Formats: sequence, structure tokens, C-alpha cells
Amino acid sequence: MAEVLAVSGLSAGYRGRAVVRGIDLSLRRGDMLGLIGANGSGKSTLVRAITGQIPLLGGSVMVDDVDLAAAPERAKAGFGLAIEPHELPAALSGRQYIELVASIRGCAPNDLPGADLPSGDLLERLE
Repeated sequence: MAEVLAVSGLSAGYRGRAVVRGIDLSLRRGDMLGLIGANGSGKSTLVRAITGQIPLLGGSVMVDDVDLAAAPERAKAGFGLAIEPHELPAALSGRQYIELVASIRGCAPNDLPGADLPSGDLLERLE
């Protein structure tokens, strides 16, 4: 079974200073991974680096055999990410944020979650 995520020698941090370094991991379809550690141990930095939110200081990230550095748009299309509530843009409602992300990813309005449900628009119900 092919790897859906392959991280090799990843180093990442802020202002050129590594917070995490030398990370190797791989996930295959159906695998689960939990990150456990004290506050400040680098869990969020690792996730931000793997998802392309911050640049790598070293190493590589492959998503479904697509190199995040070489083809970030294609690589990012291969995963979903739930952002922590305090990191969401305060000026946008939940619906507006989902519509923004959907438009960036090239989704049509009828591709949004629940648009095809007979009980009505899921985003409307969860507003």
C-alpha cells in the first residue's frame, strides 16, 4: 500500500530557528497518528510545516507522492485541515470561512458540505 504522507528529515521553526528537527514519519491509507507532548514541544509547528503553513528549514514532505515544496497546491489538495478556533479569521462567520476555502480550492457552491442533503443546507443549519 502506498504512503499517503511521507515526511523525511523535516526541520521547521520560526525566523530561521528550528523548533522541530530531523522528523521522519510515514502514513498509509487507514493509518492514524496522534501527537502527544507538553505545550511548546513543537506539535503545532510540526503540523504547520507538514501542511505548508510555514516553510521547511530542511527535509521534505510528500502527500500522495506529490512534493509539497515543488507543487504546494497539488499537495495541499490531498488533505484537509481543521484549524484551531483561535486561529480562524474573526471577521468571518463559519460559513464565510468555508466558502473562502472552497473558492480557493476551486469548489463550486453545490460542492459545499450538505448542499445535496434533502433536509437543507448543512452550512445553513450549523451557522
